[in-house]
Amino acid sequence: MRLNKKFLLVSLLSGPALLLGACSDSSGGSGDDGEGVFIGLPEGLSLNMINASNGGFYTYNTTTGILADQNAVAAASQDSAVQNTQITDTSAIGHFLVWADAEDEHDHEAKNEEEEDIHLESRFLLMRPSYQPGSSIDADQFSVLFDFHDDELAGHLADEYRDPEPGSQVTEELERLNAFVTEQSELEAEVAEALDSEGQTLCKAYIDPYLAAELAHTHEGEEGSSEEAAHEETLVHYALTDTGRMYFYEEHEGALESLQGFVKLDATSSIQDCARTSIARVSEAGVLVFIPETQTLYLVDAHDGSDFHQHSTWSADLLMPAGARADLVAIVGAGEAHEHDHEE
Repeated sequence: MRLNKKFLLVSLLSGPALLLGACSDSSGGSGDDGEGVFIGLPEGLSLNMINASNGGFYTYNTTTGILADQNAVAAASQDSAVQNTQITDTSAIGHFLVWADAEDEHDHEAKNEEEEDIHLESRFLLMRPSYQPGSSIDADQFSVLFDFHDDELAGHLADEYRDPEPGSQVTEELERLNAFVTEQSELEAEVAEALDSEGQTLCKAYIDPYLAAELAHTHEGEEGSSEEAAHEETLVHYALTDTGRMYFYEEHEGALESLQGFVKLDATSSIQDCARTSIARVSEAGVLVFIPETQTLYLVDAHDGSDFHQHSTWSADLLMPAGARADLVAIVGAGEAHEHDHEE
């Protein structure tokens, strides 16, 4: 259903936010009686969207249906961390780097020991245009690191990470971040090599960090690395090519093996801006892909024993003000299982 783009001022978090009022999509699955924007996206996700030309910053919670103008939220807030989320310099907008941080046990409260071991904190960084993906990150490479304080989006300016003391929490955080960057680079190199036989060029590679953490925890204490064991057991390696094809691999005996044929994403023949292209988990069954050139979100999943396939698509302009463009989208959260009925 096409949304009626009517803007309402509502109270959200600590100040007024711009909410896109709309009728509820029957496939939204929320069942909330309150007003919100429901377009059928799986619940349990936060979409964070920037219009690079003017710095417009919009956040969308797929569970509550709340669609907010984050710059307005930041300007009205008395909380400095929320104020830091405001986009004030368009020249500093490069791309988002999404990072599921495996925090130390002292950094959060867990209900039990098992949950403590596999806790992941959703974070994403706004990288500067000069940053080269795969290179080491320090305070000069990004402008803001975003995370969530309870349900509020918070920002930490890059200067907070400048010249940290050895052994400090900031130093440890940067070490974890750069370890993730290294792992991602290794994943991309491995997947790119597998794609050579297909005559394809890698755009984006992805492994579900929640499943990886669960499998690593399951194999902890076994002979050999728990991370290696996780890669060897049922971890799908998603590979998006610059022609809009999605390939699927699993690792067996140190080599990637194809799970099935590729899936061609609708209306996608050439992806020019791979840095701003996003792949994120929606549930254990699949991923959500955002491609800037098509301004489209693609749900790719497998269920009921079927192969991976393109399940649904949504136009990004359903979540943006009239005339605005979503140039980069950070999709974070663990997601939630969704209905498998397909629209005709």
